[in-house]
Amino acid sequence: MNKIIGNWKLNLGNQESIDLATDLVQCLKKNKDIDIVVCPDFVSLKEVSNILNDTNISIGAQDVFWETRGAYTGEISIETLKEIGCKYVLIGHSERREHLQESYEMIHKKVYNVVKAGGIIPVVCIGETSDDRKRGKQNFILSTQLEMALGGIKFTDFNEVIIAYEPIWAIGTGEVMDIEEVQYTFKMVKLALKEMFGAISNKKLKVLYGGSVSPDNVGQFSGQVNVDGLLVGGASFRSESFVQIINNYLS
Repeated sequence: MNKIIGNWKLNLGNQESIDLATDLVQCLKKNKDIDIVVCPDFVSLKEVSNILNDTNISIGAQDVFWETRGAYTGEISIETLKEIGCKYVLIGHSERREHLQESYEMIHKKVYNVVKAGGIIPVVCIGETSDDRKRGKQNFILSTQLEMALGGIKFTDFNEVIIAYEPIWAIGTGEVMDIEEVQYTFKMVKLALKEMFGAISNKKLKVLYGGSVSPDNVGQFSGQVNVDGLLVGGASFRSESFVQIINNYLS
């Protein structure tokens, strides 16, 4: 089943997150056609998880640390996320790479830790800058990001893995990649993964598109081969726009 993930980033307070989750439960209670996931900030995780319990919406975290315990101020462990009820976790988002200098090594350790612990699906984020595209390095950059994040891990160790492709130049700009370019990029990503892991079950691997997804442009992704869903940023902060994206995608 395809997936739509809402990444709330650092945009909602605790009460706003609670209110949004409550609205989404009501608006989407009849949905049976797509997996829906929301990723609030750490402070709101537990209360939002309680609201989403026994509903058709899953909860995810925006990050995780690679150790389960220790002197790591400000971090959160995979065991804590599992205890809260998280089913998904974002890893390697471009904003963390840029603003927090998250390295390839750090991202790999996080993915490895999540896979080793089991119980939570890693959503590995990849994407290229506009400069990478201009220099014709898009394929090289994306392949490198995949190899550095997933290299050395057996595909059989994954219960499921999601790759979220977000062209960095499109995030928050209102621009969205042409669907033909998306198809080309997704084929390349899946080919790179096949070269890394061999035969891959489509049930265990999903590739999502992200980057300025809105109710107005989401229709171009609906029903597209190779596109297994969406990672939504700004448009997921309001129930009206997020629900409209889901409905437009399904229609």
